[in-house]
This record gives sequence, C-alpha cells and structure tokens, in this order.
Amino acid sequence: MSTAAEEKRPLNLAQAINVATKDLHDSVNRLVVQRLALGLEDYRLYREGIKSFYYVYLAFERTWAKLLSNPATVPPHVYEILQAISNPQLSRASAIASDLTYLYGPEVFDPAAPPDRPVRCEVADYIEKTLSEKPHLVLAYTHNFYMALFAGGKILLRQMLTRKDFFPIRRPASTYDEAQAFSTNFFVFPVENGKEDGLRQKYRDAMAHVEGNLSEEETTEIIQESRNIYQINLRLVQELDEICGSLAIPPAQPPVGLPGHGGPVAKLRNLLALLVAFVIAVFCLRLLA
Repeated sequence: MSTAAEEKRPLNLAQAINVATKDLHDSVNRLVVQRLALGLEDYRLYREGIKSFYYVYLAFERTWAKLLSNPATVPPHVYEILQAISNPQLSRASAIASDLTYLYGPEVFDPAAPPDRPVRCEVADYIEKTLSEKPHLVLAYTHNFYMALFAGGKILLRQMLTRKDFFPIRRPASTYDEAQAFSTNFFVFPVENGKEDGLRQKYRDAMAHVEGNLSEEETTEIIQESRNIYQINLRLVQELDEICGSLAIPPAQPPVGLPGHGGPVAKLRNLLALLVAFVIAVFCLRLLA
C-alpha cells in the first residue's frame, strides 16, 4: 500500500508523459485483441509499415545529431541533456534501413532517398523543423520511440518470429533463420542477449538525472509533443491504408472460420490491423517499460 507521501510525490517526466497520453493508449488498446491476429499477413505489408517509421526515426536521430554537432544552436542546459541521454546503441534508423534493404532489395530501397509519400515527407519535415526550433523536444521522441521497443517491440517481434515462412529467403540469407535475422534488426539492440534491460535502465537513469534542468515550460511542451506523436502515427496509418490499396498482393486462402479473409477489403483491413498492432505494441505497451 502506498503512503500519503508517495501519493503526493511529483511525477518524473517519463511518468508524466505516460499519464498525459493514457487516454490515447486506451483509445486504441481496445482494438488489439480483435486485430493483432490479422496483422501479419504478408511481409510486404510489414515492410511498408516499418518504412513509414524509418523516416520518423531518421528525422529525429539526424536532427539530434546535428544539434549535438552545433552547440551554439542549442541552449547550454538543453545541450547537456541531449548529450547525457545520447547512446549510439539505441539508434534505430540504420537498423531499420538494414531491414528495408533486405526486404525490398538494394536495387529498390535507398536509405538516403527522401520520403516517397506525401505524409511521410510532411512528418519528416515537421520533426526536423520542430526539433531544430525546440531541441528539448528530442526527449519526447526518445522516450516514446526508444523505450517502447523494450516492451511492446518485444511482443511484436515474438509475434513475427512465430510466423512460419513470413519473411522471404533471398540473398544474403540462405535459411529462414537468417531471413528472420536480416528482417528484424529494428527490434534487436547491439547488446548481449538478455542485457536489453540494462540498456533501457541506462537511458532512464540519464533522463531522470537531467530532467530537473528543464524549465516548467519546456517540460509542458515535451508532454504535449508526446501527444502530438500519436497524431503523427495516426496520419501515417491512414496513408498506409491508401498504400495498401495499390499493392498487388494475391488474395490468401481463407483460414478455417474466417470466410472471405483474403479479399480486397480484407487486404486493406490487414494492413490497418498490422499498423494498429504496431502502434499498440510500440506505444500502448510502453506503459510496461
């Protein structure tokens, strides 16, 4: 049982973000049971999903690196914070690029190319502009996009690894195990197996140590930007629904108990289900992180 003193203790920044975005978690959490089972139907849907999030990670990681390389453009107290929470082991853009290069083929996917869809482009531009103008908002992105992978990301990864013949076997992979490894770098951090919690705790400790240097206004803006992130995700999901309609994916044979599961309407539903599952796993389940 918590004491009165504990109940009155002010929330730290991570807790405040979680509380402020709880309604957004709850609004999509109800969909997970219904749709997660339908989400992973075709690897081409999966690669479109992570491609959208590739541009998100690339935008905030690239802008963060620019800020760190130009101290004169950042308030000193914010610069110290950005330095303190920086850890190359957390960076995900290059890991997602590796997955996409394998899933699309190097002749199709160019990690240096600009975003190829309107919303992807608008989101990337928004992130870079916003973080350049208000560098402290980097904390909203690191908290929501990194910490999520230690909880919801693990759940989504397990879902994919239990699927048989989900990922294509192509060079340089020669076995299905290798195909899985080449396709799921996004969710695997460069630490010893079982040591991921230490990496997560290192970030959390760094954030807790420096968050007291933020002004009240900066803290409020970080919390608000965390809510904005959900709107970003919603727009990406809506665009992905449109992208799916243009994918020439042959209808799957309907599983027992799910008549008509592979039709064109179901194809759209499956992509939405995949992205709903992704957003739920990576953001709703962040509460477990």
